[in-house]
Amino acid sequence: MTRDGQYGAPAALVVRRGQAFRLRLTCDRPFDRSRDAMSLIFTVDQDERPTHGHGSLVGVALQQFRHIEDPLEWGAAIDFVSGDVLEILVKPAANALVTKWKLDFDTKLLSEGFGKSYSLPQPFYLLFNPWCKDDQVYLEDKALRDECVMNDTTLIWRGSYNRLRPSVWKFGQFDKHVLDCSLLLIAKVGKVSATHRGDPIRVCRAISAAVNSPDDDGALLGNWSGDFS
Repeated sequence: MTRDGQYGAPAALVVRRGQAFRLRLTCDRPFDRSRDAMSLIFTVDQDERPTHGHGSLVGVALQQFRHIEDPLEWGAAIDFVSGDVLEILVKPAANALVTKWKLDFDTKLLSEGFGKSYSLPQPFYLLFNPWCKDDQVYLEDKALRDECVMNDTTLIWRGSYNRLRPSVWKFGQFDKHVLDCSLLLIAKVGKVSATHRGDPIRVCRAISAAVNSPDDDGALLGNWSGDFS
């Protein structure tokens, strides 16, 4: 989660596929496992027609016990209850769509049909997960994860084939606006629909094309004015 006010905006929740995260809810009365039922509804943000079939709309019944089985299914389970405070574990599927998601809570009494709903104030971000064995992007080697995911700087080599020199290159993946810009490139420039954003190969190809697309609002401007002979 980014810190509240760090960039002049509310804190944003950022999580990864296939990895459980915790949510703490404060109810308007003590939660009763024997009487209360809750479902979590996940919807891709700004998707005009989300559907279960395309994976852009997901409904999950809150389980009573903290055992979430299938890694390729979304899950939610009660971790503990203390009076009106309910802490739950939420696990996105390891093949879920990588994008911004909205979350709604639907609650009702088991003995009645009447229910209430609550919406998370702002969407959360769901990313690929190289730490998860069930994610296509899994990297077993910690050194590779550190180099390819966590390091925000590296060295690139410049010059001609016989006069190479190293230069520092900053990835800046944790910097302000980078995550939103990446999602914008995927959606608007790369034109990857929400239903295909769970496929890392398609997403990588789209980003590769988008950053080198000067005629379509791409991210990089090439400079080929030098003598490269």
